Amino acid sequence: MHASLKGKNIALFSLGEADSLVAIDIQKAALNITAYDPKHVATPTGVDRIQTPSEAVTDADVVVALTAGDDALDALEQAITDIPSTALYGDFSTNSAAAKLAMADKAASFDFDFVALMTVVPGKGLRTPVTVSGTGAARFEEIFTSLEMPVNYLAGNPWTIVRNCMSVPARRCSAIS
Repeated sequence: MHASLKGKNIALFSLGEADSLVAIDIQKAALNITAYDPKHVATPTGVDRIQTPSEAVTDADVVVALTAGDDALDALEQAITDIPSTALYGDFSTNSAAAKLAMADKAASFDFDFVALMTVVPGKGLRTPVTVSGTGAARFEEIFTSLEMPVNYLAGNPWTIVRNCMSVPARRCSAIS
């Protein structure tokens, strides 16, 4: 783990099956984790389960939203006024380019970095290779590669890339920049 991550606070939205694997991997890196999930699902050992989305993000350095696509925008909106301007918001949802662009616009209006994952998180935790773009993509790459997550960061106009990548198979995203 990169020394700059020591003592960082990570907030997670959702503790479903694949989401819990990410939480466990982050917890193994000895980072402080708070999580919010409105559903009655198990909470992995070492994860501090919080009662509201706002409470989960209040002191977050990184917010990882592992929600279903239909819940992604609501998750962001429920906590947006409490996300620190220094935080990085990572949307891991399987959502449309239009939805990810709407979330990016909302994040920009509250002055925090946003990154959209453009690949599916298939239940491998942080070992899942991901392709990312957005205002926080370089920062995401630095943080998550230090946690041994394979990250493909697409440079260039992030929202053109998001639009393009969301309309082609993920394996072709690396060729679009």
